[in-house]
Amino acid sequence: MDKHYPTISFDQIQEKIPPYLFKYYSLVERNVSAVIANKVFVSSPDQLNDLFDTLFLRIKVHPNQMSIYRSLVEFKGLEFDADRFMTSNEFRIELRNTLFAIWNSSIGILSTTDDSLNDLMWAHYTNNEGFLVQFDYTKFPKNFGGPIPISYLTNEEFQHEKNENLFEELFINALQKKKIWNYENEYRFLVSPKYENYFMTTGRFSNEDYQNLKKESRLQDYPPDCIKKVMLGFNFFRKLMTSNDRIDFSKPSGLLRKSLIDWALEKKIDIEIIFLDFKKMELLPRKFNLKRKSDLEYEIEYAR
Repeated sequence: MDKHYPTISFDQIQEKIPPYLFKYYSLVERNVSAVIANKVFVSSPDQLNDLFDTLFLRIKVHPNQMSIYRSLVEFKGLEFDADRFMTSNEFRIELRNTLFAIWNSSIGILSTTDDSLNDLMWAHYTNNEGFLVQFDYTKFPKNFGGPIPISYLTNEEFQHEKNENLFEELFINALQKKKIWNYENEYRFLVSPKYENYFMTTGRFSNEDYQNLKKESRLQDYPPDCIKKVMLGFNFFRKLMTSNDRIDFSKPSGLLRKSLIDWALEKKIDIEIIFLDFKKMELLPRKFNLKRKSDLEYEIEYAR
């Protein structure tokens, strides 16, 4: 198997990794379809919502790194021009960008969290009407590397972060974020293609024009028993309610919601919904049951 980069060993993570991890989803067709099909999208390192996340421009290129660049370039079957590397900063930057493009197509990022009741994340990622999936990540396929906790740094700490090894810097650059994001408590998986392929990439580092390059979808499979629970946002049923306890799935976007519910019930996956504790000002999960009244009308009963 063609390993796109040599393996790297991280120092042993001292903190305890939680037994389960969670992923927030907005309520759109592609997310519901992926979960039902036991697939997850692993993002390209340059397509994340944080503009500073894995920013390739942070990676410095130094003449004293020539042996590292040479080994990586030759590892990919490309020619290395030592004279131009030593004399031209423009050439070194172009080479850095080329290697980042290769890295982009060789790695997918899956972001998860250990916090299923985070007010900000329910609002930002689901608009409080999406859903959350609880994963038993120990059953993920072998090409899912992790989980690795994100390191949250101040701007000053980023400025002092230096690494002389380009290869290690590519990995470390994908595992650090600005401190403003620390509310996410993120655990990241670095996913490699299963086969002798590259991932599809778009944008600045698109590989769509390379017809001879074997390309693999970023929608990656995982075993069905990885999913332990589905949690629905506070407003998941709000647009479908005809009374305090009746749900009409014939209303707009109702069938999309119903497909997720039907799948979870069929697979006997636990389902909960978010409730508000006004006394403690906290989000709380609550179990419920659905009783079918007709093909598209259901009655909801909340556990006490």
